[in-house]
Amino acid sequence: MNRKWMVMVVALITISSLASVAQAQSNLRLRVNVPFKFVADNTAMQAGEYEISELRPSILVLRNLDQRSAVVQRTGSSRPEKSLDGQAALIFHRYGESYFLTQVVTETADSAYQLETSGEEKQLAQSASPQLRVVRVGGDQASGK
Repeated sequence: MNRKWMVMVVALITISSLASVAQAQSNLRLRVNVPFKFVADNTAMQAGEYEISELRPSILVLRNLDQRSAVVQRTGSSRPEKSLDGQAALIFHRYGESYFLTQVVTETADSAYQLETSGEEKQLAQSASPQLRVVRVGGDQASGK
């Protein structure tokens, strides 16, 4: 009887440990400096240092650490618009001087968080094609397409 209880306790501990590891792996937390103003979730965001985290699956929180403001953004899953060689990055669509956050790419870079397109961007896309602007996590490097 004692052996059965021991096996059950060990099994429960193992399952609990695996569940904790799986949950920890799905938690996104990125810090990045965005050197320009942009739009996310129909909200104008200022240039500055941002922390991006996953509130729950398909929901990201973008926090401006300089201004202490935040926006919650619903996402889907897609392939990254640009090859990033395993580097985490934010991908923006640029129309003239207007920037729209479109994807958050993690280090695995096999998929990306796809953000919803704002009404303003949809309107601009009717008359122009966007240029891509990439801001890599871990530095101020920003590059065009």
